[in-house]
Amino acid sequence: PGINRMPGDAFKFFLAEATGKKVAVIGHFPGLRMLRQHCDMCILERNPQPGDLPDAAAEYVLPEQDIVFVTGTTFINKTITRLLELTRKAKVFMVGPSTPMHPLLFRHGFASLSGLVVENAAGMARALKDNNCEAIFASGGLKEHLLLLEALDAQVIEPTPEAFYFLARATYVKDEGLLDRFDQVFGKVFKGLETVG
Repeated sequence: PGINRMPGDAFKFFLAEATGKKVAVIGHFPGLRMLRQHCDMCILERNPQPGDLPDAAAEYVLPEQDIVFVTGTTFINKTITRLLELTRKAKVFMVGPSTPMHPLLFRHGFASLSGLVVENAAGMARALKDNNCEAIFASGGLKEHLLLLEALDAQVIEPTPEAFYFLARATYVKDEGLLDRFDQVFGKVFKGLETVG
């Protein structure tokens, strides 16, 4: 599977497929009201809001689901490996702005990836500065992320963590003064991450 650009809300896009099914959403996303009206839905959240289940309930809830929507943040908080083990019988969609848009994830059980692609960097910067969630999604974003994905698809590096680090750094860091910050973020995201699968 490749990247098909279809703008819009992932939950609306998959509404027909989710209708009448048992659906779990990992992470409390905005705009779930419509989806909840069409399926038997539960939300698992690390910081539960009223009506949500605590994330620890995943052990009991996920094996019974038909469809599971997972946030890309599960890579960052290192829960993705266990969540994929629990959702082997479900159709799993990764959604949200933190979704790594790479076809490699399809080999690990994901049916779809729905993420943010930045196409208007200035608009994105304004939305982030103003803390305007809706404007962030309206602004879009591609650039370096897809450049990195294209390089990975072209297999321009050896498949090692060290080679990936240097490719990512060369792709993302445009100012020498940001090298330390990149190293800190890279180290935090990938420290202790287990291989999925």
